[in-house]
Amino acid sequence: MLKEGSLFTIKNFKVVESTFAYRPIEFPLTIILSALTVMNNLAEDVVDIPINEFQFIKPTMIDSRVDSHTVLSDVVGCLYEIGDIENCGSKSKTREIKIITDYFEKVKITLWEELGDKFAPSLYNKDVGPYIVIVTSTTVKEFCGEITSNVN
Repeated sequence: MLKEGSLFTIKNFKVVESTFAYRPIEFPLTIILSALTVMNNLAEDVVDIPINEFQFIKPTMIDSRVDSHTVLSDVVGCLYEIGDIENCGSKSKTREIKIITDYFEKVKITLWEELGDKFAPSLYNKDVGPYIVIVTSTTVKEFCGEITSNVN
């Protein structure tokens, strides 16, 4: 079993062009594992590889991501507002949060269902901050002329 932070050699796999509807990173290739794939754990001190990577985009690129779900977007900024839970349709609920990015852009992020419930306003004390928020794998949408990032 693969474990985050561990290193492996991998044999008998395929590398194919990424054609999936949703991708966590912007990369043209995907690795496909099969029943013939062999993985061996390496010693931890063989090589140092960072565990996580984010691809933050400049504000000028946001428009190109609207309704394009091929590559999901990561957003980071300083939290300045948490909205109330709102019903959206008959069964869905959302909570909007607002952040200011390092480019001084204001970004509205819609948290759906359970994520909206977990992001409670009681966690946010304006007198203590600032609070830095990182939201990964968002889709970018435009509604009534306003661009929002959405995460389910």
